[in-house]
Amino acid sequence: MNNEMVSVIIPIYNTQKYLKRCMDSVIEQTYQNIEIILIDDGSSDNSLEICKKYQENDKRVYIISGKNCGVSHARNLGIDKAKGKYLYFVDSDDYLEKEAIEKMLIEYKMRNNQLVIAGYKEIENNLVKEKNWGKQEITNERAKELVLHENGVGGYLWNKLFVASLIKKNDIKFQEDISVWEDVLFVMQYLNQCDNVIIINDCIYAYCRREGSAVEHSLYNNKLYTQMTAMDRISKSVYLNNVAKEILKYRRIRCCLGLIRNMALRKNIEREKFENIENELKNIPKNVIKNLSITDKVSLALIKINPKLFISIYHYIHKKK
Repeated sequence: MNNEMVSVIIPIYNTQKYLKRCMDSVIEQTYQNIEIILIDDGSSDNSLEICKKYQENDKRVYIISGKNCGVSHARNLGIDKAKGKYLYFVDSDDYLEKEAIEKMLIEYKMRNNQLVIAGYKEIENNLVKEKNWGKQEITNERAKELVLHENGVGGYLWNKLFVASLIKKNDIKFQEDISVWEDVLFVMQYLNQCDNVIIINDCIYAYCRREGSAVEHSLYNNKLYTQMTAMDRISKSVYLNNVAKEILKYRRIRCCLGLIRNMALRKNIEREKFENIENELKNIPKNVIKNLSITDKVSLALIKINPKLFISIYHYIHKKK
């Protein structure tokens, strides 16, 4: 394996409780030719001090400290600073398996791939679920389908290794006005520019689900609505085959239903946004509706008949729980 540098980009915001675990897992990688770019996004806890201690002990660590401008801005700063041939993104409250980078990098060397996608472990309340899809070489079109699909490889960044030159040459950036699906949009725009994709069977990353992480979906806020914007931009900027288009339609309907349910939980109805979503739900193709769950079909029918009644019923049921 040629000893080419991998830039590991880690945005950080108030994760002092988990940061040491994350940093140790990166520093102890079996593949050592890495630079570790830490972007502290205005943390108010001791995260920055922890970063400085690692920098003192490891010359591969570089710190960017800024104001609280959001994770997309932090990642963009990391991309601009990166010197490696490959880019790997890590969330500061998660951690890597020891051979994570090495296992992904081997696939680049063996098959000249432009994106490697790996399996991962999802950890919540001490329960561990492994997510992997077997080893397979696929086209970028098939990869787009799997990124968009609810049970696919996901639009996550941390189970993928990217080629830096493809990102920089095509000026692919995280769009800072989007807070939900900003990663999916980035991955889809990247796939638009690459050809060879491989999925490996190894679970190389531990995704630790925790209360209060990047986006809390249980309550409605304006950030959740930006998922719709991300979907619009995917439709406009990414070539999608017919299968991917259908998957995106389905995900959009699920998003609309989720937004209305989130509004209903607090009865926090933003009239203009609600009406936009309601109009979308009135014009759903039958082939998309048939793939919805029974719960979604009932919700959709009630929203079409009497949206105010749906909100009252949903709010009452979940308030009781």
